[in-house]
Amino acid sequence: MLRGSNDINTTEAVDQMRAEIAIDYRLDPTHFIEHTLESFAEEMNEAGLEIAHQEVRWGETWAEAVPLKSWRQE
Repeated sequence: MLRGSNDINTTEAVDQMRAEIAIDYRLDPTHFIEHTLESFAEEMNEAGLEIAHQEVRWGETWAEAVPLKSWRQE
């Protein structure tokens, strides 16, 4: 069952609905990973980047990422 719109962002709601009705959840069949906002932030952090600005437009994550401060000092 889908959670209420206050509990989940639109992109995650669509992904959850697609999973529940057993259709391909990917927005594009060439995409092997469809990030949640949390998994995107984790991957950016692992790459030594922090998100300066982020928004979701039509199901796509648009972000400006900059080097982590700890990485800039090296």
